[in-house]
Amino acid sequence: MKPRSQRASFVALTGLLLASTTSAQSAGNNMAAFDGRTGLLNSCVALFAGAPRERAVLESNYDVTLQLLNDQLQFGLTAATVRPSTDTRHCSGHFEGDTYLDKIEVRQVDTQTDGRYFLQMQALPGEPMRLQLNSALLTREIPAERFASAALYSRFFNGDALLVAKNGHIVFEDYVAPFASGDPHLLASGTKSFSAALFALGVRDGIWTLDEPVHQTITEWQGDAGREAITIRHLLNLSSGLKDSDLYNVLRVPQLDIYDLAVNHSTQVFPAGSHVIYGSVNFYVLSALFERKTGKDPAQYLYDNVLRTLGMPEQHHNLWIRDIKGKPQLAGGAYLDARSWLNYGLMIADGGYWKGRQLLDPATLALITEIDNPAYQGYGVSWWRNNAMNGSYQAGVDSVPPDARPSGERILPNQGGDLYFAGGLGRQRLYIVPSENLVIVRFGMTLTDAFSDEELLRRVQEALK
Repeated sequence: MKPRSQRASFVALTGLLLASTTSAQSAGNNMAAFDGRTGLLNSCVALFAGAPRERAVLESNYDVTLQLLNDQLQFGLTAATVRPSTDTRHCSGHFEGDTYLDKIEVRQVDTQTDGRYFLQMQALPGEPMRLQLNSALLTREIPAERFASAALYSRFFNGDALLVAKNGHIVFEDYVAPFASGDPHLLASGTKSFSAALFALGVRDGIWTLDEPVHQTITEWQGDAGREAITIRHLLNLSSGLKDSDLYNVLRVPQLDIYDLAVNHSTQVFPAGSHVIYGSVNFYVLSALFERKTGKDPAQYLYDNVLRTLGMPEQHHNLWIRDIKGKPQLAGGAYLDARSWLNYGLMIADGGYWKGRQLLDPATLALITEIDNPAYQGYGVSWWRNNAMNGSYQAGVDSVPPDARPSGERILPNQGGDLYFAGGLGRQRLYIVPSENLVIVRFGMTLTDAFSDEELLRRVQEALK
């Protein structure tokens, strides 16, 4: 457990029941005190701010009693009457500031199951302590060799990294030398997924609304009936009808004025809302719009409000590709290490919630998967999604990358309709599968269409069975 603040005077947590379907054996009450320095006591490890990240292990099914008093954590273990349900209670006392109880690790041993499980426990700052112990969210530790097939598949196609998180916990990591865990990797068009966060932050701060006409701020468009019909919604779901300027070249961004090219030199080839055109122009217009409204750099705003909190190192943020005027390439210029991008996916999957803090509004983030996009149902708010197409895709008219075109009614016909993902050149991938509590990051330098998203996902899902 890892409280982030030591200003709290007292927190008592009692009566929290670990759910299970088996019966617990009798055990006495065994209290152990931890001060964050002595390390391992009675097979449990207490974590404090600044202490090494370790895990507390319980050797059966127990009621858990936690108490923080004078910077000491008391951990009480009592045999529980096991119930096959979730026991959630509000307890007296509260933490102050930015507080988060990390995770405990539970070892459950009985006649039906023998394995290690991870269980996340969280605290909301400034509110009564709320902990939820849910047997459905217990994540069994999976031997790394179970993921060998998925890792080999990714490596075969010049993969650099593969990370798998189940129920909010990393269950597998693979890095291909010389790429290492802390190294930044170009996300390419995976960067576009950050526009969902930028939009949500803007809604939170009263900067804009979904159906706000863009020409109200991008005044160069006033008097052009086609462009006056474009709203922020159309920018975010690629249905503005805008096509990148012929002068735009993604490899020459540092020598270009990308905002000027997007605003003044792009062409509108379809009426807003009628067809999808995949390209960079929508995201550069969105960036210019944000900057004109706020006077702030959108990439810095993202970092200060979200990405820093998720663990993105500042030196990685400083690698973000910028144009000749210093404007961030919001369509494809971010560099990030694998764990930070995974954290972004976990936060998005959890409705904007991260370690005791609501970073983004869940209703706004829900637009990623729920927004109606008649131009192309396979794209939401800056994320690809596996929605049924319902006849929205028109081959030869809609402009969609080959790996995002539907096969039948879905982009990935053998995956569920709730899956959504961010993708970039080289097969950078951030997959989210809500029905399986699954988030996956894949980095690579894959330049062949032989790579299959479905095959990689199938191999990961087989490992989790």
